[in-house]
Amino acid sequence: MNSALPCTFVKSSGLLTITNPVSSNRAGVDLKFTVNNFLNPYSAKPRTGYYVYTTDKDDGQIDSTRNHITITLTGVTQPADFKSVDITRNDDRRLVGMTSSAILSFNLGLPMDAGCKLVIKFP
Repeated sequence: MNSALPCTFVKSSGLLTITNPVSSNRAGVDLKFTVNNFLNPYSAKPRTGYYVYTTDKDDGQIDSTRNHITITLTGVTQPADFKSVDITRNDDRRLVGMTSSAILSFNLGLPMDAGCKLVIKFP
């Protein structure tokens, strides 16, 4: 395996293409490499959907994980921080124990998918 692998990454599709990852026939040999500056998934939930395949020089697929192997990334255990959080009064009710109105503003550091939840704990 080459020490520095020429590659391209297309962010919109999430496709990392490595050109000439080996210098000779490596049938039956494990290939292992490190991807630096990899962006962890935006949730601590184990993430599936990774797909790996090899092609010949004309882009004909040789090996594929699509129908045979589920690749799961685990180990992301810490949540990210909000970029900002703010709470402000939305009325003039100042009496102790009285119901009131407040505006909560959040600037999310990461995207939220449909079906996600926003949980707020009040003291």
